[in-house]
Amino acid sequence: MDAIPNYRLRVKNPGLCDTSVEPDKHFFFWFFEARKVKHEDAPLILWLNGGPGLQFGGNGTDHNPFSWNDRAHIIFLDQPTNVGFSYWDVNALLQLFYKSFPQYANSELHVFGESYGGHYVPAVGKAIHEANRELESKRNPYDVRRYCVGNGLCYEIEDDIDTYLNNAGVQKALGAEVKKFESCSEKVGTGIFPPLLADNIRVLIYAGDADFTCNWYGNKAWSMELDYGWWTGVGAGEVRTHENFTFLRVFGAGHMVPYDKPKESLDMINRWLDRKPY
Repeated sequence: MDAIPNYRLRVKNPGLCDTSVEPDKHFFFWFFEARKVKHEDAPLILWLNGGPGLQFGGNGTDHNPFSWNDRAHIIFLDQPTNVGFSYWDVNALLQLFYKSFPQYANSELHVFGESYGGHYVPAVGKAIHEANRELESKRNPYDVRRYCVGNGLCYEIEDDIDTYLNNAGVQKALGAEVKKFESCSEKVGTGIFPPLLADNIRVLIYAGDADFTCNWYGNKAWSMELDYGWWTGVGAGEVRTHENFTFLRVFGAGHMVPYDKPKESLDMINRWLDRKPY
């Protein structure tokens, strides 16, 4: 199904998976609906595995009473490209998914992962957030029914200003030493988490305290470096929270928290989705 230029989504209902992919870029995903809540009320979780370069696998399927689709829809995605059955672009996949299944378009989206997925999750979240902001910036703030003409400031004269100030003679006369004049730039800030947090995007970092590969000490250390005050709580783990940022240490969990602590991790995700404190 075509939703954006040069991308399309093929929806199939195979016995297990579709391996008849074409010699192009594809993502393979499994989608599971929420089991215990109304479909229109359930949020949507996008799960990204670790690695680097790991796909979802196993030797069969069993009913898991602690599955995270207890109260949420879940997309299990083979990614990045060339992993599992996948080779494509996450943001494009989501756009096509919503186009093909509009009944989930209003579901609140949460991006989760584990292990090396800690690199993918913030990057994907940042890409989705920036794409949404770019779309919103094209709306005229003075008349939301209309798109902006010219740059994001919605004044046609701004294009003339950009052209003028990018004239080599003008830049020389002004003594400017930049290659290009930009009236506005969304790339001024660097990093991933600070811009997301500044725009009130909720961020949860969780780590098992028996994990050596992605040890919780390291995760705690970098999170504590952020300019945040914290409050601490203790239960099935240690939690530190400030506004929209939470760091959670899970007691007795190893590298794969949902596997090692299924009951506790289900409580963790449900509290997160319900915006309840830990």
